[in-house]
Amino acid sequence: MEKGKKLPAKAVGLGTVIALGVYLLTLALAAYMTVNGTLSEVLSKRVVWLCAGFAAFCGAMTVARGRKGTTLLPLLGALSFWACVALSGLLGSETFDLCGALELLTVSALGALLALGLLRRVGGKRTKRHKTPHSRRST
Repeated sequence: MEKGKKLPAKAVGLGTVIALGVYLLTLALAAYMTVNGTLSEVLSKRVVWLCAGFAAFCGAMTVARGRKGTTLLPLLGALSFWACVALSGLLGSETFDLCGALELLTVSALGALLALGLLRRVGGKRTKRHKTPHSRRST
């Protein structure tokens, strides 16, 4: 971000709320599929991390929507998503699971980096160069 610009807290907050909503919806779908027997219980931990990565991706895309030159905003959105999930996990249990929190941080960062890669690809497309026509020689 450039010097003198304010941090768009509204966009980061909206991205965090979107990420938390997507995370809860995908977790509810995964829980339904596990209870239904469609999804194996062995794969449940991987599916939870996949849900977290997808939610962080959606939140990062929301944070960076319509903004150019903001590299750190999607990462900040993923970090705020991680903080909300880690703090809610701390409130739900008596101890803090450091290994789980670090895994969640890694997955959230990967989701944000994927969003950054897609945003740079769309915004950074090379334009077609128009070649100057060569003069034709008359014989």
